[in-house]
Amino acid sequence: SSLVSHVLSKHPALGDGPTGTPRFVDALVPTPGTLKNMGAEILDKTGYQKVSGRRDAFDIWKLVRKRLTFFGYTVLWIDEAHDLFAKDQNQILRALKTLMQGDDAVIVILSGTRALAQIVRSDAQVQRRFSVLSLPKVSAANDLKQFDIAISSYCGKVGLEWCGDTTIVERLFHGSRYVFGRSIEIVIKAIEEALIDGSEQLGQDHFASAWAMDEGCSADQNVFITDEWWAIQLDVKDEERTPKRGKRKSS
Repeated sequence: SSLVSHVLSKHPALGDGPTGTPRFVDALVPTPGTLKNMGAEILDKTGYQKVSGRRDAFDIWKLVRKRLTFFGYTVLWIDEAHDLFAKDQNQILRALKTLMQGDDAVIVILSGTRALAQIVRSDAQVQRRFSVLSLPKVSAANDLKQFDIAISSYCGKVGLEWCGDTTIVERLFHGSRYVFGRSIEIVIKAIEEALIDGSEQLGQDHFASAWAMDEGCSADQNVFITDEWWAIQLDVKDEERTPKRGKRKSS
């Protein structure tokens, strides 16, 4: 989400122009994520705040298209879009396809979990209009140096020193399931732990505290504490993470 927001806002053709108005609309899927509620949310983002409860979803989305065209928006970005397809999946796909057709078509960007790609592929006509992009997994082989620099930069913004131990970054990757966004989140939480602790330097114990709060795990299952962190199986029940030896039956 942060990457998409950055790219759209900094793009010379989409960011704030002379009037200070961007040419893209960003909308988060509301709760519940119905076709009607999503349309109302997009209208609200364009400044149309009084949507009558008597309007049906079809009328709301017709108005969405008119307002996007009238104000010269060229991109519609829907974040957390996987939550939009719990209900009315076929109707929502048709509504998005309609926005991408004709002379006043707009570019639709959907961001969300990996399940979103499967939803888009369920409709052949919609799939042809979308390109699926996924962030690659982070790895020590490719990203260790860059993350080391990034952590140091984050620390510098709040007056902390970074201890520079790259083995912490390797543990970080494993603990975040090698997902870029989760890795960044853990870094930020570790920095918060260091600030709360009154430390001058960000170290391994701060990562251990932050990760323990997220995972609710014991010390021997904490990737920032145990020596064999790489052997810890994540996303399984605590009692399944470490193999247990069976007891011998007495004869």
